[in-house]
Amino acid sequence: MPIIEPNLPPMANGPLAEETWMFGGLRLSGMAADVTLEQDGLRSTATASATFGPPCGEQTPLGHAVLRISTTELVPGVHLDLHLGQWEHGGIFIRCTLHNRTLQSVRWQSARLLAADVHFDGGEAIWSVGNESLEAAIPSSNAQARAMWEGFGQAVPLGQLRPDPRAEDPRWRRFRDQIIFASQEGSSSVVAAAVGAEAFVDFDTRIDPLGGHRLEAMVHMCGVQLDPGESRSSDTVLLLAGGYDTIMDQVARWLSVTCGQRTHRPPVVGWCSWYHYGHGVTAADTHAVSLAAAADSDHLALDVMQLDDGYQRQVGDWRCNRDFPHGLAPVHKDFAQVAPMTGIWVAPLMAQQGVGCLELNQGGGLLVDEHPDWLQRDADGAPCWNMSNWGGISHALDPTHPGAQGFMRQIVAELKCQGFTYFKIDFNNISDIARFYDPKSTSLQAFRQLYALYREVLGEDVYVLSCSGMTRGTMGFADASRIGPDSCPLWLAPHPCCITACIKAVGATAWVNGAVYANDPDVSYCAPRGELNQLELRTWHAFVGLLGGLAMVSEPFHEAFMGQEEHRRMLEVLTPPAPEKGRPLQPGTDPWHSRFGFAVRRAWAQWAVINYFNPSDRVADLSLACPLVRDLGQEFHVWEFWEHGYLGRLRADAVVPQVQAHASRMLRLTPVGADGWPQIVGSDLHISCGAAEIAEQSVSPDRIDLVLTDAGARSGQVVIHGPGTLALDSFSGFESVTVHPLGSALWQLQIVGRHRAREQCITLTWS
Repeated sequence: MPIIEPNLPPMANGPLAEETWMFGGLRLSGMAADVTLEQDGLRSTATASATFGPPCGEQTPLGHAVLRISTTELVPGVHLDLHLGQWEHGGIFIRCTLHNRTLQSVRWQSARLLAADVHFDGGEAIWSVGNESLEAAIPSSNAQARAMWEGFGQAVPLGQLRPDPRAEDPRWRRFRDQIIFASQEGSSSVVAAAVGAEAFVDFDTRIDPLGGHRLEAMVHMCGVQLDPGESRSSDTVLLLAGGYDTIMDQVARWLSVTCGQRTHRPPVVGWCSWYHYGHGVTAADTHAVSLAAAADSDHLALDVMQLDDGYQRQVGDWRCNRDFPHGLAPVHKDFAQVAPMTGIWVAPLMAQQGVGCLELNQGGGLLVDEHPDWLQRDADGAPCWNMSNWGGISHALDPTHPGAQGFMRQIVAELKCQGFTYFKIDFNNISDIARFYDPKSTSLQAFRQLYALYREVLGEDVYVLSCSGMTRGTMGFADASRIGPDSCPLWLAPHPCCITACIKAVGATAWVNGAVYANDPDVSYCAPRGELNQLELRTWHAFVGLLGGLAMVSEPFHEAFMGQEEHRRMLEVLTPPAPEKGRPLQPGTDPWHSRFGFAVRRAWAQWAVINYFNPSDRVADLSLACPLVRDLGQEFHVWEFWEHGYLGRLRADAVVPQVQAHASRMLRLTPVGADGWPQIVGSDLHISCGAAEIAEQSVSPDRIDLVLTDAGARSGQVVIHGPGTLALDSFSGFESVTVHPLGSALWQLQIVGRHRAREQCITLTWS
């Protein structure tokens, strides 16, 4: 029985079921692959059973691979080619191709590319899947869905519960497009990932405490039609082993090739109306906020001002309601006085039942009633989506239908004509069970067709934020993607729209941030609100700031509390987003991403910026130890961002004591350098602790020269550790700079009134 593992010779030419694959501590055996077809209205499932032929070669985004192909006749005239590739480094990829050699059309429902028994080296206790321990008790997927909708105070919408018995079985866990097994702080990880642009893939794993673990990869071909003589390929699934960061970089590289990327436009800082005003937003509100922001532009350096849900009459009818009596033109004008980009929220795919279609309004026609064929419908003709977010019932349009396409094109084009250059596109509801107008389209292809339409209408100059999670549906089209739920000011809630769920989403998806698009963690806040206290807010702010993705707020700038420096400063320290990209530092094994941050490497210094988070409900001691810290050094100057305090010279395994429940210690760790030379050990001007706001540093035997960027707060401090005496020689670009001794060879540079768009330099002498 051949065994496939890294650095072994190419695979033998045997049946799939007789092979055993070993990946970084996982062993897969008893494998099978099958396809479900529909002919004459009847479904059948057939298994790929033929042995593999001789090896050949294939060039892939990860280099040259050895490829083997097996061919099976599933039913008379319908043949399946199973492609199995391997690289020298040991990774494997799988896909299949279906050939219809009959005289009638067939529909391809699904392809189970992988079904295997799983064995974990070292035992289940040391392994995690999807950041959760294998031993964790997880409710079934349907139980989670029921709890979520109950938390929202709503009945579960039609079609939101899966009829699959696995959806009621808590032993089964489902992941869309990637599943990651990890141990040893992520140093031993295995990923199975879908990387093409053909179809969505669900990875199901059964975690059975009595043994019998299982892994399956199901490709949703969505009943696509293959006509006589036609061939069609499934998506490609990778299996890679190694360190978490390395293998996820490889997945991102493949996705960039097959799905595209948009990383040429940086993430933005901005304001949106939703979390303060919600559906009740008015033109008077946006005007007041804009006036205040324009008057305080030296502190509020925003890239975008964005109007959210609430301006429209109803989804499907995107004319302004009575709270915007003069339309959107005044809103755009106000926003343009504050930020270079003016933004609008829109959900073109959704249509409210009983709402007039834009081109039919004069005649009183109803979109859903007049165009029932425009909706996504299942094989029985029932609508796939019945949402009640706006009251009543709304449905999702079929993005492959020419009529629906024209309708959505008109919506987006008219908003663009209003001058908006930032589009937040929400409710991208594409069903896996829809029978699309285009019989050749899978749900993933319909999703990508939708965003191709948006990009075509909006052009290259418009910034597109997709609110759809981390999905291949928007890759190559969206500049940014909302990767988690709404960040409502609730620490924990019975539904996912709370900070704890957002923190989990930030860490789990951080690997794609800056590789394919910018991640949007959703808004943070400048002051405690709702049920969010100060310590919890600082924790969330640190995740948003260190991610290096979008940084949005929703504060009413005209209200008195935003005139307080401490609150205004919360936005300043996020501006612009950090140049480094934060990552979980115990990836794949820590559901809370309790050590999250990055290493900073400059020609003149290196350090780490890490948020140490206590997710428990009790006070806890937190160890500094994690792989990144151990890689940087053995002893560090440790400085705390929020309290502006120097914690001393600590070893890499030191403990930070008594961290409050839900609180964080945001630390800069600077490796202790050679004795006798000053080092910057802290900065509170920007949440990146020097990565964004300090452009250059040079130290000579008698002087220190600093050059700052425009990033961060207008006033703050830089802390230097070094022997001798520091004195100010000169400065430019500030109202004032003073130097204060802090004791223990520490010196504080107190900076006041940084001037925008001017060179910011400080020269110090030391002896």
